[in-house]
Amino acid sequence: MWRMVRCANCAFVYVPEAPDYEELAENLAWEKTATAEKKRREKRWPRGRALVKTIKRQFAFARHDQNDLLRRVLPEGHVLDVGCGEGRVPEPFVPYGIEISEGLWRRADEKMRARGGHAVNASALAGLAAFDDGAFDGIIMRSYLEHEDRPREVLHRAITKLRPGGVLFVRVPNFGSLNARLLGPRWCGIRLPDHLNYFTNAHLRAMSEGAGYRYRLLNRITLPTDDNIKALLIRAA
Repeated sequence: MWRMVRCANCAFVYVPEAPDYEELAENLAWEKTATAEKKRREKRWPRGRALVKTIKRQFAFARHDQNDLLRRVLPEGHVLDVGCGEGRVPEPFVPYGIEISEGLWRRADEKMRARGGHAVNASALAGLAAFDDGAFDGIIMRSYLEHEDRPREVLHRAITKLRPGGVLFVRVPNFGSLNARLLGPRWCGIRLPDHLNYFTNAHLRAMSEGAGYRYRLLNRITLPTDDNIKALLIRAA
């Protein structure tokens, strides 16, 4: 049985017994679990999910297309996507990626090589070590950091791969949202055992600043009802 615990010192919620990387890469790979999880939740509590969707629609005016957002907040140049899936870095960036699922990595690598970059098949820490320090203008961690059992180490390693003034875009489930409080264990951000970390904005800020970044929250207006936190972590110039 997987369990969630709350740190007695900082109140951060996490799963203490993480699956090993082989399990994440094979049986818990995103492409194998996402669709089944969505269907399970919709069947279990359809009225509650409909209510949450209604609340979120009230703030839709302030939400942005993810690729348009990346183009606005990341500098042009070489961009690394950590947990890149099948290759989601939009034009005009030169794309690089790290992906633990071999099936997704193969598709991502093919796409990225066609645009001048490439992907590596590895865990985040091992993958980051494969790149030179200061190699990237931007890094993307989109729907990834909640899966990582060593998030602090990853953020510390990633800042060394950014050039001075480079930025890291991060999106994680928003455990401090109204939706999370309303739905409790039925909330879409709770996925055991592959979601290991449950961030509030305060916890993500503290962890990021502790790794040396300047923190900028991007979805301040919609944050109370947004299922995700979107933030920009900036390396000092």
